[in-house]
Amino acid sequence: MNINFNNYLTEQNLSNYLQYIFPNSNWIHNKCFLNYKFRPDYVEYSLKIILEFDGPTHYTNPKIILNDYKK
Repeated sequence: MNINFNNYLTEQNLSNYLQYIFPNSNWIHNKCFLNYKFRPDYVEYSLKIILEFDGPTHYTNPKIILNDYKK
């Protein structure tokens, strides 16, 4: 895998970074987590990691900010 570390971090780039940093991992993207109603951006059960990626709209759109706060 060829990763250009000079790119801006986007959700797609994050996926590439995660595979690079944790090469034997199985990241699940944007799926419901157990019995919760929200979908984290990335989950890796064996590593016990949940990642949520917040892009620019998460800091500028009041509705999204409120939903993130509730999560």
